[in-house]
Amino acid sequence: MATLAELHQLGINSVIAERLMEWYDLDAPHILSTFPYEVAMETQGISLKVADNIAKRRDLPYDAAIRMRLLIAFALEVIMNEGHCFVPYQSFVTGAAELIRKLDTNVFYDPVELRTSVGRAIRSCERSRTIVIDSKNRVYPFECHEAEETISRNMVVRMDSSSVVGRMRLPLLPTEEGGVSASISLAAGRVGIDYSDRQLEAVRSAMVNPISIISGGPGTGKTTICRAIVDVFSAAKM
Repeated sequence: MATLAELHQLGINSVIAERLMEWYDLDAPHILSTFPYEVAMETQGISLKVADNIAKRRDLPYDAAIRMRLLIAFALEVIMNEGHCFVPYQSFVTGAAELIRKLDTNVFYDPVELRTSVGRAIRSCERSRTIVIDSKNRVYPFECHEAEETISRNMVVRMDSSSVVGRMRLPLLPTEEGGVSASISLAAGRVGIDYSDRQLEAVRSAMVNPISIISGGPGTGKTTICRAIVDVFSAAKM
């Protein structure tokens, strides 16, 4: 297919090319060639390098503001890929500036001017609803912030929906401390894992409360805790 081949020539892999064709149909190569940075901001998987190459190939006018917004989006994507849901504003400005200097090795950036440009781009991304800056000055990807807000609202509704919910227990699981500890020890022995005190606390909470929220940064053991909870319920044949 000619359109697919044209997108490949622009540096787009097959997966992203098919996505662009779903959105833009046969106009995909023309739209990408005309607005490479705008399309890259809307399409996860199109790198800054690809957008730069398209812009150079088409001899497009240099738009520093749009390119900086793409750099900001890319910096936030890098941070999110490390497992974070948000990053403090000042930390993000510093990290984004460092990443931009690494990406643009052939460009000299005055440190103060770069931080100012990053700040302007962040506010521009906020206005376009690409990112959210909350009341505590934390920077979120828009979709991530919406997901957290939705989860929070749902949890409040569930907890407030009935006075019975707060008193609920799981009747087929032991609720005394000795029984809880024994069930956890049995599950831990099956998988050969020694849980930390905080992980044990989380598992106990899940066993005796109708709703539990497990949160933590990357590598803090959330998956291990979930596996432990599943193992305990499995041992109870639930």
